[in-house]
Amino acid sequence: MKIDAIKNNIDIIKDHASEIQIFLSIQDIQKEIKEEGTQIVTIGQNELQDIELLFIPTLSCTSGIIIQSFGELKTNINPADINVVRQEDSEAQLSMRGANKKHIDQISITKKLGFTLPTILGEAKVEYCCTTDEGLFLLTDGGEKSRIIVLESDGALVCEIPLQHIPHDVIYFNKTLYVSSFSSKTLTSIDFESTEVKQIIKTGHNCDALALAGDKILLHLHNVEYKIYDQNLVEVGKIPIRMEFAPSLSYCDEKIYFAQWKDNTVYCHNMAGIMIWKFQNEDLRAPSGIAIDNYGNVFVSGAFSKNITVISPNGEHSRNILHLADVLDYPTAIHYNKSLMQLMVSSNTSKHILVFYVS
Repeated sequence: MKIDAIKNNIDIIKDHASEIQIFLSIQDIQKEIKEEGTQIVTIGQNELQDIELLFIPTLSCTSGIIIQSFGELKTNINPADINVVRQEDSEAQLSMRGANKKHIDQISITKKLGFTLPTILGEAKVEYCCTTDEGLFLLTDGGEKSRIIVLESDGALVCEIPLQHIPHDVIYFNKTLYVSSFSSKTLTSIDFESTEVKQIIKTGHNCDALALAGDKILLHLHNVEYKIYDQNLVEVGKIPIRMEFAPSLSYCDEKIYFAQWKDNTVYCHNMAGIMIWKFQNEDLRAPSGIAIDNYGNVFVSGAFSKNITVISPNGEHSRNILHLADVLDYPTAIHYNKSLMQLMVSSNTSKHILVFYVS
């Protein structure tokens, strides 16, 4: 049977796979189980039936009288009263108001999760963060141990990926990690499943912020320009913007967004390097992390103002949507998962991580 085969696969995976391979394989198995569950639901709704057999006697049937029929048999057939409830169905019903709204005044944000890094990790300095397609959390640790910390969606530790250089930023694409290092002036690609280094290139300059633009990698060279690489770390273009103190980067619809924390300014430029707009507000101080949602709204973390501000796509309007002073000092990094509509917030002065639903 299919279930027996799945059990055997799990045993084989446990014996031979790495921690990340185990996690990814379990994701595939969960998809198989979901498909089996869908078939069961279909059978319950369309094929199983309640059949009721009734005998209806003829009213004129009396003793000593010969009649042609004693009555008739009838069958009532109805869909079976079977209700199959799957966990993801009940979770999906927890919809949030305004999920289809675009204006920043209609954005709602709700805390999903808050956790502290597992103690087994020891000291850690979380620089920047992102998530995988499967919902895993990836954190760059720029402290005593140069590593990528991989966590499950509930904060449980999956594994640590050791690095040769102190990491700054990380992005995930096509089962590959891309990691920048400011101090070593390098960009590294790592196979996520095997955790083996694929390639390391020297950039020639201090480099920090990373972003994904379609299937291309954007990298900020501090006070020089922005470089564009393909997945093999071959340079394919550049954006002539010379910028200091802009350690994070985001991309959306042929535009790049970055925050210059020293001047309290958020910028939007096109891919030719021409500025489209810039934003300043006294309620946003030391803007550090930056992320874009599905509608082009710009989320920015204020390290000194200890908040999250959302800016409209045209840069003309803003709204303070999260006050973090009581829960997270100096929020320096944020990441928005467009599939899950979740905003992740971290700080390089804390081991606490926050995750919010955005609708």
